[in-house]
Amino acid sequence: MTKVESLPLSFPPPLRMARMASLSEQAADAIVTGISAGALKPGQRLYET
Repeated sequence: MTKVESLPLSFPPPLRMARMASLSEQAADAIVTGISAGALKPGQRLYET
């Protein structure tokens, strides 16, 4: 019989869960995107309807 070498097992690194953006972060991103696209002006008031 032949001797089987034991090789160390290599495990993949653990998956990291992406952090979900909070509602306030999502709103801020939408405002910045709107300003950069020219749809909103800096200082413009936003009204929820």
